[in-house]
Amino acid sequence: MPGTLTTAEKIRRLPWLLWADLFNSVCALLTVFGSVFVLFLSALGIDKTRIGFILSLLPFCGLVAPFIASTVARIGFRRIFLLFWTGRKLMLALLLLTGVVHTRWGVTASFWWVTGIVFGFALCRAIAETGYYPWIQQIVPNSIRGRFMAFENTVILVASMMVMGAASYILDHVEGLHGFLILIGAGVVSGFACVACYTFLPGGEPVAPNRDEVPALTQMIGAVNDRDFRRFMVSLGVTSFALAFLTPFVPLYLKDEVGLTEGNIVLLTLCSNLSGLVFSFPWGWSSDRFGSKPVMLTGLAMIMLLPVLWFLLPQKSVWSLPVTAIVSFWGGAAWIGWSTGWTRYLFVNAIKEEQSAAYTAVYYSWMGLVNGIGPLLAGRFLDLCSGIHARYLFFNLSAYSAQFGLGLLLLIAGFILLRRIRSDSAVTARSFVGMLVRGRPLAAVESLVRHSLAKDETTRIATTRRMAESRNPLSHDELIASLEDPSFNVRYEAIASIARTTPDPKLTQALLQVLQGSESELCVAAAWALGRLKESTAIEPLREALSSNESTLRAAAARGLAGLQDADSVPRLLQGLSAAEPAAERIAYASALGSLRAGECLETLLLLLNQTRDVTARSELALAVARIVGGEGDYMRLWRGARVDRNTALAHALYALKRNLRAVEGQNSGLETQLEDWAAAFGRGDIVAGSEFIGGFLRSPLARQFADRVTTILEFCVATSCDSANAGDELLILALHVIGEALRRVRRSGPQKQHS
Repeated sequence: MPGTLTTAEKIRRLPWLLWADLFNSVCALLTVFGSVFVLFLSALGIDKTRIGFILSLLPFCGLVAPFIASTVARIGFRRIFLLFWTGRKLMLALLLLTGVVHTRWGVTASFWWVTGIVFGFALCRAIAETGYYPWIQQIVPNSIRGRFMAFENTVILVASMMVMGAASYILDHVEGLHGFLILIGAGVVSGFACVACYTFLPGGEPVAPNRDEVPALTQMIGAVNDRDFRRFMVSLGVTSFALAFLTPFVPLYLKDEVGLTEGNIVLLTLCSNLSGLVFSFPWGWSSDRFGSKPVMLTGLAMIMLLPVLWFLLPQKSVWSLPVTAIVSFWGGAAWIGWSTGWTRYLFVNAIKEEQSAAYTAVYYSWMGLVNGIGPLLAGRFLDLCSGIHARYLFFNLSAYSAQFGLGLLLLIAGFILLRRIRSDSAVTARSFVGMLVRGRPLAAVESLVRHSLAKDETTRIATTRRMAESRNPLSHDELIASLEDPSFNVRYEAIASIARTTPDPKLTQALLQVLQGSESELCVAAAWALGRLKESTAIEPLREALSSNESTLRAAAARGLAGLQDADSVPRLLQGLSAAEPAAERIAYASALGSLRAGECLETLLLLLNQTRDVTARSELALAVARIVGGEGDYMRLWRGARVDRNTALAHALYALKRNLRAVEGQNSGLETQLEDWAAAFGRGDIVAGSEFIGGFLRSPLARQFADRVTTILEFCVATSCDSANAGDELLILALHVIGEALRRVRRSGPQKQHS
């Protein structure tokens, strides 16, 4: 029974499922599915309407599923599947006699011979797959379904590339029907190997009859009445019909209109398989991580471009094959994304496991109907439009052009319907696509792979940093997981890395949990990081952290609130500044108030600057004062210049004041002459003589137009410069910056008193 299989037991048997599906895919490619079979039917001389009829038999037979679902469940999913899966391989073996039938009795007899074989094959397939889907749903755990599908697709695609490469060679070098019959024979052998592998899989036991059990028909009616399932089936049906209408005759379009040989057409499968090989694991991983719906919609959006690209292919040109190969590569990536998304959504979200037989019967019959109508109508449509041959501008118009246009409209309708189905994650298709283009997605994927393989602490720290540097949301979950790493250093690096990456509410929430944790060092780092992320949801927790018993956390919270530009916190920061005792905490409060341009604390900041001796701390306090005045960029430019060559930087700063001074006082300003002397003094290294510029500006009539805060700062600089113990370069830099800002404002506002 399904309940007797543990997840560990299921995973242990998955290699047999992998081998079985691998052999089955090879069989399908070389027999009745794929471009080989369509080209085989065309080589027999069968017209497009009849080809469409033959192809429609495969899905149409799926309509038997609702009528046999209860019987299949009672006999056993596994038993029925193996019996009829073997039967369908026996039917395929009869295709090997098609050459004899064609030679002796002609095209019509060949058509009916192939039709009978395909009908028998399709009927066995429909009965077998009625048991297959409930059985496989038991075997593959939902937690790894997306990743297993991705790995399985990768293996199958590698094998398919090898098989189709060989098939292309055979069709190019073996004339007539013999090449096709060789491929069909190889497919039949692979099919029997597939059946042998399936016999090693567990599960799928008979479901014992239960008198209290709801009848099968009632269960299927219940499945149809399931609103979410019904909406998904309608949406999937429209999209599947569009694809069934579009894709079966593409090989004939490439042969008739584009001018490719049969071998080249089969060879194009290598391009689509190579694309699937590259993108299979990313699609599967994404569906497990971000949900089925965004992956499904993204893949379908890519498929919607295919009809346009097919229409634009260069026809009967040297560029036909390479351009078609590029389009096939795009189509392979799109198709694997679409199939991974909708298949996972079907098994994980749409089908209820306790009623899987009824749900899969409805699904299988519905898909059989729409997928059968698609090629049937497409073949007839192409024959009816066969008279279309025209040229418009640079484009050749034919029956295939009309088919592509109609198919595109159907795909758009399917996309609109699929957008409305129930989401299985918080990630939308738009945000998922944004993840693929934001920052450096390839670097994010690389760092994720490296992080999953990292073992020692040093490597985990390095990969955590690389994930943040990619600035891509794909790595956000791993960054959050690193916050719980057993190593303290990795956790600390994770906080710093989150602060460097793109903001995300999930990251903010994770940092808030760290902020409220018990590790004081990490709490401090989290408070700092929250200020960098600019998320308003962090404001209230940071305000609460101002009441912490830890002075370092209070200081970090103050800096964080300043980073978030929380002006409403100014009163609490002023209160904290007056109550703080550790010098580092007071400087943190002062710096935060400066960032918030809280002019009411100016005198307190100047007093603290006068009391501070540490050079770095004085520089930070001077910057806080400069921020209150404004023009932080100009201040930092002057500060950097003074670190390289103090005298030259101060002299140039004074010379730079001349333009604004001349605009305010005119050409014959007395201050301008003095400014030349002060600048020359700085240039000679005479700091005492040069620093007289502060008093000179204060004594000039121009000072009456300065704001009160400017005058306060300049008076402080004059008073402090007289005390050699407290004098420093930061005061000269601050004074020059303040005067420069004041002159610019006087110039802009005219000769009236600036606002304080």
